[in-house]
Order: sequence, then C-alpha cells, then structure tokens
Amino acid sequence: ANPRLIYLGFSTHGQFGPRAASPIPDYDITNQALSGTPYTTGEPAGEGTTESSVPTKQGNWIAWYIGGGWGAFAAMTAVIWRAASGQGQFIDCSPAEAEMRFTDYDVHWYHANKRIRERLGALNVSVFPYTLIKTKDSYSFIAGFSDLNWTGLTNIIQRPDLKERFPTTKARIGESKLLHGELEGWAAGLTSQEVLDRVQDYVANKRGPGTVASARLNRPSDTLAESHWWERGVFERIEDRDYGELLLQAPPWKMSRTPPRIKWACRPVGADNEMVYLKYLGLGRERLRTLKAEGVL
Repeated sequence: ANPRLIYLGFSTHGQFGPRAASPIPDYDITNQALSGTPYTTGEPAGEGTTESSVPTKQGNWIAWYIGGGWGAFAAMTAVIWRAASGQGQFIDCSPAEAEMRFTDYDVHWYHANKRIRERLGALNVSVFPYTLIKTKDSYSFIAGFSDLNWTGLTNIIQRPDLKERFPTTKARIGESKLLHGELEGWAAGLTSQEVLDRVQDYVANKRGPGTVASARLNRPSDTLAESHWWERGVFERIEDRDYGELLLQAPPWKMSRTPPRIKWACRPVGADNEMVYLKYLGLGRERLRTLKAEGVL
C-alpha cells in the first residue's frame, strides 16, 4: 500500500482494547449510551410522567457527527505529520469516546461537589436563568444569570420584586424551578417573537443595566423560511446525478479564497473504488482487472 496513505477506522469500541472484538453492531444510539451523555439529558427523575422522566437520547445522530468531526480533525493532524515525515498512518476513532468530550463539566462537577450531576431538563446546574421557557406559540431561550443581567431581565418582565428576593446567583439556583415558573407566567401571553422583541428593545436601546440574551426556538420549517440563511448560502438546491433535485445544507463555513461547494449528496457504495485503487493504492489497471476477475474486488 501507499506509505503516505492516511486512513481512518470508526467503531464503537475502537480497534483495540477488551471490547474491540465485540459483536455488538455500531449504532449511533449505542455510542450515545456508552458516552454517558443521555444520563444528564431529559426531565428530572421523579417528575412528570414515568415515560418522560428517563435518560433521553439526542434528537439527531450526534455521536456519528461528533465522531466524524474528530476523525476529520485527526486526519488533518496526520496530514501535517506526513508533510514533515513523508509517512501516512492509521487513525482509530471511537464515536463513543468522541462524544465523551461533550459531556460538559460533569467530571469537574463531581470533583467539586462529590455528587454525580443528574438530569435537570431545561434548567442548568450552575446558573439561572439559562433556559427555555414556554411562550404563547412555542418556546424561547432566555439567559441573564449574572447579577447585573438578572437586573436587566427583571426590568424587562417588570418584576423588580424578583431582583430583591433573589439577588445572587446562589439564591437563584436554589429556587430555579420557582423562578422558571415565574418566567413562563410572564411569557404565557406572549409569542416567541414578542419575547425576542422586548428583549432586543431593552438591550439595543439601553433602557437599563444588564444584557439579556434571547432567541426563538425555531421549528425546522421556520429555519428554512428565514431569508437570512438563504442569503448566506446556507441552503442550496442542486441536481444530483444519482438522486435528482435535492435541497441541501451547504458546508457551515465560509472561506474568502476557496469557498466550499456541494459536488454531490451521497455517492453510491463503491462509486470511487477504482479511483482509490489506481490513484492512492498504486494498483495498475491490469492488476485491478485481475483482482476483479478473481473476485477479490
């Protein structure tokens, strides 16, 4: 094989270690479960219905996305090494290990408090408010957890009494469920857009101290309908040679000199094998034909 070749292997348990030969299939949810992330995701135990108060997987195939991202990062590192040494190498990447890097500060929390971080739903173990609140038509994210920003939020919702009753971060964390209810009580008569408008008006026009962050919780159709993303080239309609007309998201980075582009959506399995064998593995066409005839390839 080409000694400059860089290649990656993705599997739940990795290529070595006691579980490397495990027959368990590699699914995204398997990687999520082994990473520990779902343990802290979802509604708190003992609250709500039994069916909903359970560890909750991410809504997307996040472990495979994260594994792919770290794998690409490792490949770029290997390219730098190859430029210096002339040698390629094999990269072993476990999506379960990759997602472990996204367990937030769970380990630090344990060392600091000698307690395992449990599920808190939309609340945060360290600050409040940094949460989603239900509105008249959807949900909104809202944050104003420093003392100064909490002052700003209580001004926006016209509840100075909450500032007086809960003036410190510690006080707010201790009563986060109560305060979450107060915020949802304020937002119950407002749409998510109205919540956003009130926050932006306060901050942009400097109507008082503090900075409050807010955002509407978009449905996928809401995001797709926003002209901002289209003008940035986030979405693109293409004619794919295998799948026809598709609406796809473009690469999420913008480059001033080498802008990314979409060449295809997803190639059929084996579509590029011949190019890899000839260009990167150094096989000649005659050797390739022989291997195909023998059923090796």
